[in-house]
Amino acid sequence: MRCFSLRGEVSFEGVGLHSGRTCGVTVRPFHLPGIWFSSGGGPVPAHRWRPCGGDRRTHVEVGGRSVETLEHLLGALAGLDIWQVLIEVEGPEVPILDGSAMPFVRALVDARVEAGDVEPVGVTSPLAFEDPAGGRILCAYPFDGLKVSCLLDYPGTPLGTVYGEFPVDAGTFVGRIAPCRTFGFREEVEALLSRGLIRGGGLDNALVIDREGPMNRSHLPFREECLGHKVLDLLGDLALVGRPVRGAFVSIRTGHGIHHRAVVVLRALGGLVSDNEG
Repeated sequence: MRCFSLRGEVSFEGVGLHSGRTCGVTVRPFHLPGIWFSSGGGPVPAHRWRPCGGDRRTHVEVGGRSVETLEHLLGALAGLDIWQVLIEVEGPEVPILDGSAMPFVRALVDARVEAGDVEPVGVTSPLAFEDPAGGRILCAYPFDGLKVSCLLDYPGTPLGTVYGEFPVDAGTFVGRIAPCRTFGFREEVEALLSRGLIRGGGLDNALVIDREGPMNRSHLPFREECLGHKVLDLLGDLALVGRPVRGAFVSIRTGHGIHHRAVVVLRALGGLVSDNEG
């Protein structure tokens, strides 16, 4: 499939959601297909980034470094079919900006230029990943394209149970997925802070829900925004495969940890096994 690169570098700066520190990231055009990371030892392709945690964020070890909160940027690149770039991160994580992928999308789409071809990784037979303790299930089956069916289930909250289907193309991504911010519940805040998370979080970069509903204005109907953000997280994690993915995915109460298990299998299907997985 045809993919895109950039006509020049695009940079972002802001606070890290979990560290609370000022961070920066620069995305540059690159001469090889794929998403690459700039490290002291040279560029590292995405399929060699090792996912090593799923606690409310995508956390990878790459080029001798630990980097967090890559999922929204990676989701933006994948949603816009930008598959020929080099990423350079300054600080412990990618800045959260407004909590969605939209600030990345606005800058990247203006710099996007057509590049060469990249071979997608296709789901060739049904796959299933399960976390029985959390009631999480991620399934995938062959499909000529990419689509996600997503179920959220938060009983006893205003969010409740919500389901949606997303055929993933650039138009759907920009309209229904990219604007959707990370979300959480007010009652979780103290517990998350005690675990060293969301130190940079606030009402300006997250949709926060209390017992009455959203505490801040939702960009979309708030249940749709939560659903779209869960799809964004999945797309960002799937970008760790290192190439576009083709298949139909069914996500039931999933999170980063179970997404990363799928990434390892999809890498193998595409012949992209990293040193840590082979």
